Amino acid sequence: NADNVCVQRDYGKGGTVCVCNATHCDTFDHIIKTSTGIITRYESGKSGHRFEKQIFKFTNEYNNELRGDGKTVTINRNKTYQKIVGFGGAFTDAAAINILSLKPQLSQQIINDYYSQNGLSYTMGRIPIAGSDFSTRGYSYDDIDDEEEEDLELKKFNLTAEDLHYKIPLLKMAINVRPHLQLFGSPWSAPAWMKDNHNLTGKGGIKGVPGGPYYKAWAQYFVKFLDAYKENGIEILSAQYVSGIGFHWYLNAMSPPTDLDKTYEEFPNVFLLSTEACEGSNPFQEDKVSLGNWDRAETYAYDIITDLLHYTTGWIDWNLALDVKGGPNWAKNFVDAPIIINSTAEEYYKQPMYYSLAHFTKFLAPDSQRINATESGAQILDTIVFETPDNATVLIALNRLNDDIPLNIIDPNLGTFKTTVPKHSIQTYVWYL
Repeated sequence: NADNVCVQRDYGKGGTVCVCNATHCDTFDHIIKTSTGIITRYESGKSGHRFEKQIFKFTNEYNNELRGDGKTVTINRNKTYQKIVGFGGAFTDAAAINILSLKPQLSQQIINDYYSQNGLSYTMGRIPIAGSDFSTRGYSYDDIDDEEEEDLELKKFNLTAEDLHYKIPLLKMAINVRPHLQLFGSPWSAPAWMKDNHNLTGKGGIKGVPGGPYYKAWAQYFVKFLDAYKENGIEILSAQYVSGIGFHWYLNAMSPPTDLDKTYEEFPNVFLLSTEACEGSNPFQEDKVSLGNWDRAETYAYDIITDLLHYTTGWIDWNLALDVKGGPNWAKNFVDAPIIINSTAEEYYKQPMYYSLAHFTKFLAPDSQRINATESGAQILDTIVFETPDNATVLIALNRLNDDIPLNIIDPNLGTFKTTVPKHSIQTYVWYL
């Protein structure tokens, strides 16, 4: 279908973006169930492929002789691990301001790109509770100008223009496309008067001790946020006590993924969710936004595979969309996003990261379960296998090297499929028993 093919543009950053405007935007076809013995491959790569689809067949020989330095993955459905909770992105002020700066048709198109079956099929969303750095100003829902004053009864609690004109309208658009959207909230700061440093930023905590008046007011602040959003038609996931642990990727260099295993082993009934990640956040990255950068797609895919191999139940990206500078951000903490909006040109760009996400989000619906796969041969190919609620087997393979890697997929129920994962590419294989 020529209408839904990527219109590529190269900005000289080692890859291409797909350009979307009022007349053209690429979309994904629905994933269709195939008959037994058929295996469908989707491929994206540095070479320019974006979710290219090909259909093959298993052969019923169990010959795992490899060509050169390859890898064999043997499916073992008898051993299972965690189930997927979901994938999504964050409805920051910056994302909402950017998306709603476009004409309504394009704003809707971006929401479809993320939340519809023709897009990433996201099922989750994160809402900053009041302001974050990705706002045009620092604020809470109970700001008091006079430093001496306090509002322990939260009489001055109020939603802001950012909620009413940006975040809530955008959330409603997403819920319209994905009615059972699972939402969760995260605060960046308590009101300054609740904190021992009297400031929204910097090092500071809630005054007093847990159970004291300030902690009680802080707890009530959450309830008021949930109630205010509910009054505006937005229902948010809430738990009586902690039922999950969120973590981010920013200090991965200091913390091995086995830390996730240890956490799971100690708290097996508590889900692990990666609740924020973005590219361009490291001080040494000169380009905050890097249009068409394929390396960033690989970083996303590698992190998702690594997290999922260590009991993580989902992965939530940071800003759904930013401007060409990587903002707005009042703290000047500009970063990248899978969709970058150029409102003056009335167009937006789908980054390689967007397609990297698709290789997971399009296939791993909530309740998909990771299954065991034994690997032999070269370990430099990153792979992971799941079974979905509609009984598909999904294998995702990432090749971060400069060489093509031969791959054998052995399914004891079906036989062998011999294939190749090209250099700097991501593939998703789907088949049904």
